[in-house]
Amino acid sequence: MKKKPRVEYRIRSSVSPALYERILREAAARRLSVSRCIRADLQELYAIRDELARPIEVATPEPGRKSSLLHRLLAETETRLAADLGRQLGELEALRSAVRRIEVMLDRQYVGLMLYLPDVPEENEDVRARGAHRRYEAWKEAVRQLLHRGGDHA
Repeated sequence: MKKKPRVEYRIRSSVSPALYERILREAAARRLSVSRCIRADLQELYAIRDELARPIEVATPEPGRKSSLLHRLLAETETRLAADLGRQLGELEALRSAVRRIEVMLDRQYVGLMLYLPDVPEENEDVRARGAHRRYEAWKEAVRQLLHRGGDHA
């Protein structure tokens, strides 16, 4: 009588405490026994390795030649970088739009202010100009300090 071939083999191994804790957490999260979790992880790992080891063939401009995994990975990386750059350009455009909106708001506020301020008599223009310049410099210094503190308005 022939012996039945073994369907499963037992493997014993030692792991670091950190890896053991990680395995326990993953097994609990997946609601698997530790043994079943390790088997599933190993199967996934080897499936990924098998996929990466197999060359992915992508047609190239040269007839009769095929591209390897490296070329495919480079192409995918380029695609991801282009998508990320597109997203960042969109965010930059939104920021530019917000800054422009603030510029317009400040301009409209200044125009409104000028509409309601009385004209300065010519004999007082020099004194008013010096006072305005002093207040403007103080305002710019306050803005610098706020920016230096990270926008803390207190």
